[in-house]
Amino acid sequence: MLIWELNSRLGIYTFLAPNLPSEFFPNFIDLFNHISNYSLTIDYLNEVQLTVLRTLAAFFLAASSSILIALIAARAKLIDDLIYIPFEFIRNIPAVSIMPLLIIAFGIGGTMKIAVSFFGAAFPIFVASRKGFRDIPESLLRTAKSYKWSGTNLLFGVMLPAALPAIFGGLRIGLSISYILIITAEMLVGPDGLGQRLISFEREFNFVGLYAEIFLLGLIGVVLNSCLTFIEKKVIYWKTDSEWSQ
Repeated sequence: MLIWELNSRLGIYTFLAPNLPSEFFPNFIDLFNHISNYSLTIDYLNEVQLTVLRTLAAFFLAASSSILIALIAARAKLIDDLIYIPFEFIRNIPAVSIMPLLIIAFGIGGTMKIAVSFFGAAFPIFVASRKGFRDIPESLLRTAKSYKWSGTNLLFGVMLPAALPAIFGGLRIGLSISYILIITAEMLVGPDGLGQRLISFEREFNFVGLYAEIFLLGLIGVVLNSCLTFIEKKVIYWKTDSEWSQ
């Protein structure tokens, strides 16, 4: 922060990048004044709501479908063998590279943005969930079956709790990717959302607004991740404090 403020007031950065405009490093007073005023406007809060709802929609779709497919694949070797190579190929395709196809299919509205975010978020959730289900000890399953547990009792009483730590690891990655891709799609095609506001500030050379938007985007990401962590601790209630700190 000290280096930033010195850059702002003394223009030290001009020795390394003399072509940068003097407004490139706004001082902290201007920056925080803009954040405090800008973040409470109705227009901004509406854009936050829009971006967050898109993120959560893509995330929930990716999570529900990926966990279900991972469960089936982990417990049925034939299905796992059939989908492994196609999944490995598809998951290495950059999500943004399919945006032209999605724009043709869905236009530039929210559906397209949710679709590209779903594509990127689904695979890490699937990989983590598949590993979680595959790593369930066979002895645990045999013990449950010896007590006549089967069907939903076996799934929700044994398999799902045993796989939850791995699943939540994938969910944290998937949520971050979902959020990043929603912002990216909004930046590239607009016409609304927080990503489009970022591009608008850039086109106007509004550096105070640009830095404020970046800061607020990071803050929203932290809040989303904190909410998921809170849910994880409530769901996996049997983990000790020492295990959470690892």
